[in-house]
Amino acid sequence: MLALLSATTLTANRTVAVVIAPSFYLIDAMGPLDVFRAVQLKAYAGVNLTTHEWHGDVPGGIVANGSLRVDLLAESAAPVRASDGTVVTPDGTLAAAPHYDLVVVPAGADTPAIRQFVRAHYARGGALLSVCVGSELLARLGLLDGREATSNSLLLWRLRRDYPAVNWVSLRDRVDRRFVVSEPPLRIVTAAGVTAGVDGALHYVSTWLGTQVAEAVREYIEWPLALEGAEASELSGWEPGPAMSTARDGLGLGFVGGTLYAT
Repeated sequence: MLALLSATTLTANRTVAVVIAPSFYLIDAMGPLDVFRAVQLKAYAGVNLTTHEWHGDVPGGIVANGSLRVDLLAESAAPVRASDGTVVTPDGTLAAAPHYDLVVVPAGADTPAIRQFVRAHYARGGALLSVCVGSELLARLGLLDGREATSNSLLLWRLRRDYPAVNWVSLRDRVDRRFVVSEPPLRIVTAAGVTAGVDGALHYVSTWLGTQVAEAVREYIEWPLALEGAEASELSGWEPGPAMSTARDGLGLGFVGGTLYAT
Protein backbone atom coordinates (compact mmCIF):
# COMPACT_ATOMS: atom_id res chain seq x y z
CA MET A 1 0.00 0.00 0.00
CA LEU A 2 1.30 3.42 -0.96
CA ALA A 3 0.13 4.95 2.29
CA LEU A 4 3.42 3.81 3.83
CA LEU A 5 5.50 6.70 2.53
CA SER A 6 8.36 6.60 4.99
CA ALA A 7 12.10 6.16 5.23
CA THR A 8 11.58 2.40 5.27
CA THR A 9 10.45 2.51 1.62
CA LEU A 10 13.03 4.89 0.17
CA THR A 11 14.62 2.20 -1.99
CA ALA A 12 11.42 1.61 -3.96
CA ASN A 13 11.10 3.17 -7.41
CA ARG A 14 8.47 5.92 -7.55
CA THR A 15 6.04 6.84 -10.30
CA VAL A 16 4.22 10.14 -10.67
CA ALA A 17 1.44 11.28 -12.99
CA VAL A 18 0.53 14.91 -13.65
CA VAL A 19 -3.00 15.13 -15.05
CA ILE A 20 -4.05 17.89 -17.44
CA ALA A 21 -7.17 18.96 -19.32
CA PRO A 22 -8.03 21.83 -21.66
CA SER A 23 -7.53 25.22 -19.92
CA PHE A 24 -5.33 23.77 -17.17
CA TYR A 25 -2.94 26.22 -15.53
CA LEU A 26 0.48 25.74 -17.06
CA ILE A 27 2.75 26.55 -14.10
CA ASP A 28 0.59 24.50 -11.73
CA ALA A 29 1.40 21.41 -13.79
CA MET A 30 4.83 22.23 -15.20
CA GLY A 31 6.37 23.27 -11.86
CA PRO A 32 5.97 19.82 -10.26
CA LEU A 33 6.62 18.13 -13.61
CA ASP A 34 9.99 19.89 -13.92
CA VAL A 35 10.97 18.92 -10.37
CA PHE A 36 10.13 15.26 -10.90
CA ARG A 37 11.62 15.20 -14.41
CA ALA A 38 14.90 16.60 -13.05
CA VAL A 39 14.97 13.63 -10.66
CA GLN A 40 14.07 11.20 -13.43
CA LEU A 41 16.95 12.50 -15.57
CA LYS A 42 19.28 12.48 -12.53
CA ALA A 43 20.14 16.16 -12.99
CA TYR A 44 20.91 16.29 -9.26
CA ALA A 45 23.94 14.02 -9.74
CA GLY A 46 26.08 16.86 -11.10
CA VAL A 47 25.24 19.32 -8.32
CA ASN A 48 27.85 20.03 -5.66
CA LEU A 49 26.08 21.28 -2.53
CA THR A 50 29.31 22.68 -1.07
CA THR A 51 30.50 24.75 -4.03
CA HIS A 52 26.99 25.37 -5.41
CA GLU A 53 28.16 24.38 -8.88
CA TRP A 54 26.85 21.96 -11.48
CA HIS A 55 29.15 19.91 -13.66
CA GLY A 56 27.13 17.48 -15.72
CA ASP A 57 30.09 15.21 -16.38
CA VAL A 58 31.43 15.29 -12.80
CA PRO A 59 29.23 13.67 -10.12
CA GLY A 60 28.78 15.84 -7.04
CA GLY A 61 28.59 12.89 -4.68
CA ILE A 62 24.80 12.72 -4.40
CA VAL A 63 23.29 9.28 -4.86
CA ALA A 64 19.53 8.70 -4.70
CA ASN A 65 18.08 5.71 -2.90
CA GLY A 66 15.90 4.71 -5.83
CA SER A 67 14.59 6.22 -9.04
CA LEU A 68 11.54 8.13 -10.26
CA ARG A 69 9.48 8.43 -13.43
CA VAL A 70 6.90 11.11 -14.19
CA ASP A 71 4.25 11.10 -16.93
CA LEU A 72 1.95 13.82 -18.22
CA LEU A 73 -1.53 12.35 -18.68
CA ALA A 74 -4.69 13.55 -20.43
CA GLU A 75 -7.96 12.03 -21.56
CA SER A 76 -6.61 11.53 -25.07
CA ALA A 77 -3.24 11.58 -26.80
CA ALA A 78 -4.11 14.83 -28.60
CA PRO A 79 -2.24 18.04 -27.69
CA VAL A 80 -3.82 19.99 -24.82
CA ARG A 81 -4.10 23.78 -24.73
CA ALA A 82 -3.41 25.42 -21.37
CA SER A 83 -5.27 28.47 -20.09
CA ASP A 84 -2.54 30.77 -21.43
CA GLY A 85 -2.67 29.25 -24.91
CA THR A 86 0.43 27.06 -24.62
CA VAL A 87 -0.08 23.66 -26.22
CA VAL A 88 1.53 20.56 -24.73
CA THR A 89 1.47 16.92 -25.80
CA PRO A 90 0.75 14.37 -23.06
CA ASP A 91 2.90 11.29 -22.52
CA GLY A 92 -0.10 9.02 -22.22
CA THR A 93 -3.82 8.73 -21.57
CA LEU A 94 -5.84 8.16 -18.42
CA ALA A 95 -7.42 5.00 -19.77
CA ALA A 96 -4.11 3.35 -20.61
CA ALA A 97 -2.24 4.57 -17.54
CA PRO A 98 -0.69 2.11 -15.08
CA HIS A 99 -0.97 2.59 -11.33
CA TYR A 100 1.09 5.47 -9.93
CA ASP A 101 2.46 6.28 -6.50
CA LEU A 102 1.44 9.94 -6.79
CA VAL A 103 -1.00 11.92 -8.92
CA VAL A 104 -0.59 15.69 -9.23
CA VAL A 105 -3.78 17.70 -9.79
CA PRO A 106 -3.22 21.26 -11.07
CA ALA A 107 -5.86 23.97 -11.36
CA GLY A 108 -8.06 23.59 -14.42
CA ALA A 109 -7.70 19.80 -14.62
CA ASP A 110 -11.17 19.00 -13.34
CA THR A 111 -13.25 16.83 -15.66
CA PRO A 112 -15.48 13.81 -14.96
CA ALA A 113 -12.80 11.49 -16.37
CA ILE A 114 -10.07 12.99 -14.21
CA ARG A 115 -12.28 12.88 -11.12
CA GLN A 116 -12.91 9.18 -11.77
CA PHE A 117 -9.19 8.59 -12.29
CA VAL A 118 -8.28 10.41 -9.06
CA ARG A 119 -10.99 8.62 -7.07
CA ALA A 120 -9.80 5.20 -8.24
CA HIS A 121 -6.16 6.12 -7.64
CA TYR A 122 -6.87 7.20 -4.07
CA ALA A 123 -9.01 4.12 -3.40
CA ARG A 124 -6.02 1.95 -4.35
CA GLY A 125 -3.88 3.71 -1.73
CA GLY A 126 -2.28 6.29 -4.03
CA ALA A 127 -1.05 9.69 -2.89
CA LEU A 128 -2.30 13.06 -4.15
CA LEU A 129 -0.70 16.48 -4.56
CA SER A 130 -3.05 19.30 -5.50
CA VAL A 131 -1.74 22.64 -6.73
CA CYS A 132 -3.65 25.90 -6.39
CA VAL A 133 -7.39 25.31 -6.88
CA GLY A 134 -6.67 21.76 -7.95
CA SER A 135 -7.62 21.21 -4.32
CA GLU A 136 -11.23 21.88 -5.30
CA LEU A 137 -11.34 18.57 -7.15
CA LEU A 138 -10.23 16.77 -3.99
CA ALA A 139 -12.81 18.69 -1.96
CA ARG A 140 -15.52 17.83 -4.47
CA LEU A 141 -14.69 14.14 -4.02
CA GLY A 142 -14.94 14.51 -0.23
CA LEU A 143 -11.27 13.63 0.29
CA LEU A 144 -10.59 16.78 2.31
CA ASP A 145 -13.60 16.66 4.64
CA GLY A 146 -12.52 17.20 8.23
CA ARG A 147 -8.94 17.95 7.17
CA GLU A 148 -6.73 21.01 6.90
CA ALA A 149 -6.07 22.05 3.33
CA THR A 150 -4.87 25.05 1.39
CA SER A 151 -5.20 26.56 -2.06
CA ASN A 152 -4.75 29.88 -3.82
CA SER A 153 -5.34 32.43 -1.05
CA LEU A 154 -7.30 34.72 -3.39
CA LEU A 155 -9.97 32.05 -3.82
CA LEU A 156 -10.24 30.68 -0.29
CA TRP A 157 -13.39 32.74 0.28
CA ARG A 158 -15.19 30.71 -2.39
CA LEU A 159 -13.77 27.37 -1.28
CA ARG A 160 -14.84 28.06 2.32
CA ARG A 161 -18.32 28.87 1.09
CA ASP A 162 -18.65 25.84 -1.20
CA TYR A 163 -16.80 23.26 0.94
CA PRO A 164 -17.39 24.16 4.60
CA ALA A 165 -16.44 20.65 5.79
CA VAL A 166 -12.80 21.45 4.91
CA ASN A 167 -10.61 23.48 7.27
CA TRP A 168 -9.13 25.85 4.67
CA VAL A 169 -5.84 27.42 5.76
CA SER A 170 -4.45 30.57 4.17
CA LEU A 171 -0.72 30.61 3.40
CA ARG A 172 -0.85 34.08 1.85
CA ASP A 173 2.61 35.68 1.54
CA ARG A 174 4.23 32.84 3.46
CA VAL A 175 7.75 31.87 2.40
CA ASP A 176 8.25 29.39 5.24
CA ARG A 177 5.17 27.27 4.53
CA ARG A 178 3.85 26.66 1.04
CA PHE A 179 1.78 23.50 1.43
CA VAL A 180 -0.29 21.55 3.93
CA VAL A 181 0.03 17.82 4.58
CA SER A 182 -3.71 17.25 4.61
CA GLU A 183 -3.49 13.51 5.25
CA PRO A 184 -0.24 12.29 6.84
CA PRO A 185 2.28 11.05 6.25
CA LEU A 186 2.10 12.12 2.59
CA ARG A 187 -1.19 10.62 1.43
CA ILE A 188 -2.64 14.02 0.52
CA VAL A 189 -0.67 17.26 0.19
CA THR A 190 -2.39 20.49 -0.84
CA ALA A 191 -0.13 23.26 -2.13
CA ALA A 192 -0.94 26.95 -2.15
CA GLY A 193 -1.31 28.97 -5.34
CA VAL A 194 0.42 28.36 -8.67
CA THR A 195 4.19 28.12 -7.99
CA ALA A 196 3.74 26.40 -4.61
CA GLY A 197 3.46 23.12 -6.47
CA VAL A 198 7.25 23.21 -6.77
CA ASP A 199 7.56 23.17 -2.97
CA GLY A 200 5.07 20.33 -2.67
CA ALA A 201 6.92 18.29 -5.28
CA LEU A 202 10.29 18.90 -3.60
CA HIS A 203 8.78 17.66 -0.33
CA TYR A 204 7.90 14.33 -1.94
CA VAL A 205 11.38 14.08 -3.45
CA SER A 206 12.94 14.79 -0.06
CA THR A 207 10.85 12.11 1.65
CA TRP A 208 11.26 9.49 -1.03
CA LEU A 209 14.86 9.97 -2.13
CA GLY A 210 16.52 12.03 0.58
CA THR A 211 17.02 15.66 1.52
CA GLN A 212 20.26 16.04 -0.42
CA VAL A 213 18.61 14.93 -3.65
CA ALA A 214 15.78 17.41 -3.12
CA GLU A 215 18.20 20.22 -2.25
CA ALA A 216 20.28 19.46 -5.35
CA VAL A 217 17.15 19.61 -7.51
CA ARG A 218 16.15 22.87 -5.82
CA GLU A 219 19.52 24.37 -6.71
CA TYR A 220 19.40 22.88 -10.21
CA ILE A 221 16.12 24.66 -11.01
CA GLU A 222 17.24 27.73 -9.00
CA TRP A 223 14.16 27.69 -6.80
CA PRO A 224 14.73 30.54 -4.29
CA LEU A 225 12.82 29.11 -1.31
CA ALA A 226 14.48 26.66 1.06
CA LEU A 227 13.20 23.13 1.54
CA GLU A 228 10.52 22.98 4.19
CA GLY A 229 11.53 21.05 7.27
CA ALA A 230 15.06 20.26 6.10
CA GLU A 231 17.57 19.78 8.88
CA ALA A 232 21.05 21.26 8.58
CA SER A 233 22.54 17.88 9.54
CA GLU A 234 20.95 16.36 6.43
CA LEU A 235 22.76 18.86 4.20
CA SER A 236 26.36 18.27 5.18
CA GLY A 237 28.58 21.15 4.09
CA TRP A 238 25.64 23.09 2.66
CA GLU A 239 25.02 26.77 3.31
CA PRO A 240 22.53 29.03 1.55
CA GLY A 241 24.05 30.53 -1.58
CA PRO A 242 24.56 34.29 -2.17
CA ALA A 243 21.27 34.70 -4.01
CA MET A 244 19.25 33.19 -1.17
CA SER A 245 21.21 35.18 1.42
CA THR A 246 20.50 38.42 -0.43
CA ALA A 247 16.84 37.55 -0.83
CA ARG A 248 16.36 36.66 2.83
CA ASP A 249 18.11 39.86 3.98
CA GLY A 250 15.94 42.00 1.74
CA LEU A 251 12.77 40.30 3.01
CA GLY A 252 13.77 40.41 6.66
CA LEU A 253 14.20 36.65 6.87
CA GLY A 254 16.36 34.36 8.92
CA PHE A 255 17.58 30.88 8.09
CA VAL A 256 17.53 27.88 10.39
CA GLY A 257 18.03 24.24 9.40
CA GLY A 258 16.96 24.68 5.79
CA THR A 259 13.88 26.75 6.58
CA LEU A 260 13.37 30.48 6.07
CA TYR A 261 11.49 32.33 8.79
CA ALA A 262 10.39 35.92 9.38
CA THR A 263 12.57 38.04 11.67
